[in-house]
Amino acid sequence: LHNYTEEEAVDFAEQIRQEVEQTICEFEESHIRITMSFGVKGLERDQSLNENVEGVDARLYKAKTSGRNRVVAS
Repeated sequence: LHNYTEEEAVDFAEQIRQEVEQTICEFEESHIRITMSFGVKGLERDQSLNENVEGVDARLYKAKTSGRNRVVAS
């Protein structure tokens, strides 16, 4: 997120996570709850794009493997 600190990005992701969690989707007369996990990492200008993406991906993986439906930044 452009011009966001890591803390602000975590707050933003948490707001989205909560909104999605509270939404009930209907499909063929079934009610489906959806959850989301997020990995958040501040951009490190001394790292390549791939290194930054790998850092975010590692946090997303941690969110998924530690129970899902969460935001992980560190």
